[in-house]
Amino acid sequence: MNIAGGMHHAMRTHASGFCIYNDAAIAISWLLDNGFDRIAYIDVDAHHGDGVQAQFWNDPRVLTVSIHEDPQHLWPNTGYPSELGGPEARGTAINIPVPAFCPDRLWLRAFHAVVPSVIREFRPQLIVSQCGCDSHGADPLTDLSLTVDGQRAAILAMRDLADEVCDGRWLAVGGGGYQLVGVVPRTWTHLIGAVVGVDVDPATPIPGEWKDLVAQLPAERIAVPGPAPETMGDGGDTRHVPWEPSTYDPAERSIEATADRFIARARSAVLPLHGLDPEDPVTDEVPLHPSGPATDPFPAPSVQAASAGPYEFPAHWVADVLASDGGVVHLRPVVPDDADAIVEFHAGLSERTRYLRYFGPYPVMPPRDVARMTTVDHEQRVCLLAVLGGRIIAVGLYEGLADAGKPTSAEVAFVVADEHQGRGLGPILLEHLAGAAAENGFHRFEAEVLAENRYMVNVFKAAGYELRRSFDGSVVHVEFGIDPTEALVAVRNARELASEARSVSNALRPTSIAVIGASATPARSGTRSCATSSPAISPVPCSRCTRSGGRSPESARTARSGTSPIRSTSPLSPCPPTTWTRCSTTAWPRTCARCWWCRRGSRTPAAGARSPSGGCSRRCARTGCG
Repeated sequence: MNIAGGMHHAMRTHASGFCIYNDAAIAISWLLDNGFDRIAYIDVDAHHGDGVQAQFWNDPRVLTVSIHEDPQHLWPNTGYPSELGGPEARGTAINIPVPAFCPDRLWLRAFHAVVPSVIREFRPQLIVSQCGCDSHGADPLTDLSLTVDGQRAAILAMRDLADEVCDGRWLAVGGGGYQLVGVVPRTWTHLIGAVVGVDVDPATPIPGEWKDLVAQLPAERIAVPGPAPETMGDGGDTRHVPWEPSTYDPAERSIEATADRFIARARSAVLPLHGLDPEDPVTDEVPLHPSGPATDPFPAPSVQAASAGPYEFPAHWVADVLASDGGVVHLRPVVPDDADAIVEFHAGLSERTRYLRYFGPYPVMPPRDVARMTTVDHEQRVCLLAVLGGRIIAVGLYEGLADAGKPTSAEVAFVVADEHQGRGLGPILLEHLAGAAAENGFHRFEAEVLAENRYMVNVFKAAGYELRRSFDGSVVHVEFGIDPTEALVAVRNARELASEARSVSNALRPTSIAVIGASATPARSGTRSCATSSPAISPVPCSRCTRSGGRSPESARTARSGTSPIRSTSPLSPCPPTTWTRCSTTAWPRTCARCWWCRRGSRTPAAGARSPSGGCSRRCARTGCG
């Protein structure tokens, strides 16, 4: 075993996530080269084991199984049941998503509904297990709700399979896990105990030496601070009801029903490829391990019914998302109390925006449409709101087209407030609506768009969807599949990375610097501290400037106003004797003292600008003028 391993995201050609080298894939490749020809890989990390799956995507000798959080809501956004392996290895990639906030009993239900039967049918010579423990309810990077007891039950289940099918041949590696005090030491102690055949009782007290060590560690040494636990378990309940086709209502919106929908899709996708019936109930006798209370220690957040009737929306539909400019926007399903806010939102739209969205001026939203938007069942009709500062800034809606003879298609539409257009909210709403629709069994979206509304069509294209368009006069009918594709996932990941980068750019790349206590007198502390903090900033006017008595006009005006000027000079292009630059903290990274446009005071000279003498001899530090 290798506790420090489990780097399952690294790819053949590049690093990914926190993983540089994929030790599990390397080990499996070595084993294949040294006599093994049937190996099963089981990944219980909260993230999809994409790197190992990719390595053996078209290799029928390796069965990769990954049970992970819903990829619509967790990086790397892969691992759907439809990912089944390459053309020469169809059915050897098995993916079992589970919903956010999934507790022990539902996670174990999903595991035992798929994994043991396909492992027995595949008959591997050896099992390799990636035992990441970031599925715990206290882990800061994921949204699952397992306990140490549930993770221990998964480890023992994999060991039992290795004993049954592989004569005990089992290779175990670590993986993700970011609660370094309360989770990682306990779960991997259970893993080590299972490997060496010394099972650890969850009721075993934590050694006092460990608790003393935790108490002495400085906060910066602990990624996720927290008190040391008292026992080797959380008191989690690992009892679960075996899966049966008739044990859930597809229309129910609870986390149990969502988990069972995921299980049914995974079974339907892969079991027939192994000669198994996805409708057969699970009859495995699962050993019960010591259990605690009947309630989940990490329950899903309580979400109230969002419409008349028994419907409730899944908790993971509520999210804080990053707009393309790096700002944070709250996304959630509509509730009946939003009626007045939706009317206010509609009234605030410009006439042009209302025309493009509703094909007419539509100055006041009639009560009929308000009721239609707020009375939803969160299945055939779903409405999501983007909220900022308590105000609605965007609305997205899809509605099933079963009445039109298209049971797996839905019509989609959205509108964004004028002042928030251009922030990427349209693609975000579309992505989350598509995720909700996929959970409810839809595979296609359709939309009616005015031919002149190129922005809306571009939103669909920018989101990565392959459009099929038809024209009817001034209206374009758009259709596209919403099932995830490689291109769609790539576009989504690129958009998220760009938004994350912009979210921190203001802190990492300031356009100005405020120096408190700066002074024009060289002997004072403000002068020395300013010069020390940045050699490119000096509170002393430039001695080489030849206008305004050795100062630029701006520094002269500043001096007359009684405030202390702050001189800024680009280190790439200091003031030559015959020119001057603007004296402000925002000027130095953006202007070139030898550029004609900069001499005129332009802070953002046009690309390709040239001075009368033939152009800059140096490029501006940021804008690259000349």
